[in-house]
Amino acid sequence: PGIYKEIDSWIIDFWLHEGMQGHGIMAASLSAVLNQIKDCNISSVLFFVKKDNHKALNVLSSIGLNSKIEADDKSMYRLGVKLN
Repeated sequence: PGIYKEIDSWIIDFWLHEGMQGHGIMAASLSAVLNQIKDCNISSVLFFVKKDNHKALNVLSSIGLNSKIEADDKSMYRLGVKLN
C-alpha cells in the first residue's frame, strides 16, 4: 500500500547529517548517482519526499526536479526525471 505501489525494483535512500547540509554535498551526490543511472540505460527515476522536508525539496529543485505531484501516500510528493 501507499508509496510501495509506485516503486518498481530499485530504492536509494539518502540522508545527510544536519551539520553537513547546505554545502552542496547532496546535490553533487544526487547528480553523480543520476549520471551513473543514466549510463546504465535506466530511463527514469522517481523521488519520494515528505511534503514538509523543504531541504530535500530544495536540493531536488537545485538539480532540476521542480515538478511534483502528490504520491499515493498523501504525506509525500513524487518527483520524476527522464534520463534517456
